[in-house]
Amino acid sequence: MAYEQRLTEMWRALPILEGEQLPRRSKVKTAFISSMLPYCWQLDWQEGDKLIIEYEGNEIDAMWGNAPLGEDYLANYAPERIALLLAFYESLFSARCGATIVRSITKEGGDTYELVTHFVPMISKSGKRRVIFGNSEMQGNFKEDGGRLGFDGATLLSAEYIDLGYGVPDTAPFDSSPEDRQNP
Repeated sequence: MAYEQRLTEMWRALPILEGEQLPRRSKVKTAFISSMLPYCWQLDWQEGDKLIIEYEGNEIDAMWGNAPLGEDYLANYAPERIALLLAFYESLFSARCGATIVRSITKEGGDTYELVTHFVPMISKSGKRRVIFGNSEMQGNFKEDGGRLGFDGATLLSAEYIDLGYGVPDTAPFDSSPEDRQNP
């Protein structure tokens, strides 16, 4: 939870320019987030509902393999999953809130770990595009057990919105149906 708190503190400390509703990603000072930067990532929401991977810290690279920077994060998801994820990300922007999700990740070979991910909405340096900034960390003995994730599946364990000072949506981030909890 330390990274959730740090990410929330960072977001709340950022200036929001007149006429805008969210802070700009360019205002994040690396010194403020240096300890969690290896676990951070950034998605740039572009036209056509593409979430382009703009940044992945070295711990994220070590976990998933080399980052496909410049590629669409949603490219490997089924269409019904994409709709669910886009609705979730849209809720962060419309409510001006963050979120934390915890997933059980089953690694090839059967080992299971918890992946904790925190999200906050921002806007690009130009103020014209939406940016999703966050961090992810694997819980447990992941590194000692061989490190890299080729995973067989994921199950959503929990999802909650984080109040950044503007409230949170009335509904949960993901439906509680079994289909929505698989491979979120």
